[in-house]
Amino acid sequence: MKSVDQGAATSLYVVCTPGIEKYSGSYWNDCEVDTAVRNPLWNHPGLALELWNQSEKATGSGPVLAEGAGAAQPMVAKPPAAAASGGDEKAPLVNK
Repeated sequence: MKSVDQGAATSLYVVCTPGIEKYSGSYWNDCEVDTAVRNPLWNHPGLALELWNQSEKATGSGPVLAEGAGAAQPMVAKPPAAAASGGDEKAPLVNK
């Protein structure tokens, strides 16, 4: 079993190492990219979006995101008063 320091080492390495962005989305183990572990669903954009939406919904931390072209755009609707006046008031979130 790893100590707390050993368990945190890979996360800290990935966060603190400059130039590591080219490995974004890779699985890391013991401060190295682990190429033995692959799952085609890891890069599935629809599942990633659904996980993001469900996480935000569960934590109440942000807007639900739109699907399709230009994905990762918050789904918002202007309140009736703002829509009628053409104003830019903050809009409430629209849930799926």
